[in-house]
Amino acid sequence: MGSKDKEICTEHVCIGVSEEGRRELKGESGRDGVGESEEEAMQSAPPRVMTVSELLSHRAAKPLGAFMLIYAGVLWVPYTFLVSYSQEIGGLTPASAARLVAVMGLSSTVGRLIIGRAAQTYSQLFLIQLSMIVSGSSVVALAILPPIEFILVLVAATFGFFAGSVVALIAPILVDLVGIQNLPLGFGLAAAIQSPGVFLCPPVIGWLRDYSGSYFLPFLLPGL
Repeated sequence: MGSKDKEICTEHVCIGVSEEGRRELKGESGRDGVGESEEEAMQSAPPRVMTVSELLSHRAAKPLGAFMLIYAGVLWVPYTFLVSYSQEIGGLTPASAARLVAVMGLSSTVGRLIIGRAAQTYSQLFLIQLSMIVSGSSVVALAILPPIEFILVLVAATFGFFAGSVVALIAPILVDLVGIQNLPLGFGLAAAIQSPGVFLCPPVIGWLRDYSGSYFLPFLLPGL
C-alpha cells in the first residue's frame, strides 16, 4: 500500500483504500446526508398558516362569502318572527308558539349529526347546497301555506334540520379549501362575513312587516 493509502477498518476487517477513493466515499456520504436532511426537514416542517389577506384573496373567498351572507339573512327570519306570526296569524297560544323554537333547535341538533355523517360518504358541496335550498324553501312555505299548528311544526322541524346542517358543513368545507391549519382564521372570517346579515336582517324584515301589514313578503323574499 502506498504512502497515500489509508485503511478503513470495520469491527472485524480492515481494507486498504487510496486517498482518491477515500475522498469519493466522503463526497458521496456528504451528498447523501444533505439530501436526507433536506427531505426530513421538508417532511417535519409545519404547514404554512395563511394571512388574512391571503385567505380573502383565495379563489373561493367571494362565492363562499356571498353564500354565508345570504345564509345569515335566511337563518334568522324564522327564529325572529315565527313565534309572533304563529300567534297573530295562526292563533296559537304563547306556549304553543314558543314550542316551535324548541322544535327548530332540536331538529337542528339532529340535522347536524345526520348530515355530518352523510358528508363522509356524499359530496359536502352537494349537501350544503341541498340544505340551503330546503331551508330557504321552508321559509317560503311559511308565506304560502295556511298557519295551522301541524304545518307550522312540520315547517319548523324541516327548517331547523337543514339550517343546522349548513353550520355543520362549513368547517369541513373550509378544511378542504385552506387546510386544517387555517381553519381557526377561516372560520372566524366566515363568521365575520355573516355579521351584516345577522345585524341587519331582523330590523329590515320587521320594517317590511310593518310597512306591508302582513308576513307574506317578510317570509317570501328571504326564502327566495
